[in-house]
Amino acid sequence: MNLLDAMRYLAALDQHRHFGRAASACHITQPALSNALRAREAEPGAAIVRRGRSYEGLTPRASASSKQRVACCRRCSAAT
Repeated sequence: MNLLDAMRYLAALDQHRHFGRAASACHITQPALSNALRAREAEPGAAIVRRGRSYEGLTPRASASSKQRVACCRRCSAAT
């Protein structure tokens, strides 16, 4: 998975606050979204998403970069 996809998935999850709705907004399945985010978390070895029985929010580290992530996704979408 590339970094832009990961940023897009995180932006959708932050916006919708639900794995299923975020996956739908990204035109992928919920398991694909979850697996992609878990794979992304494994790379730096740091949690990005707080998980429980359901979505509990982004970690403070991921929340801190939320605005930059959304702006970057918008710029990339506009460029294509």
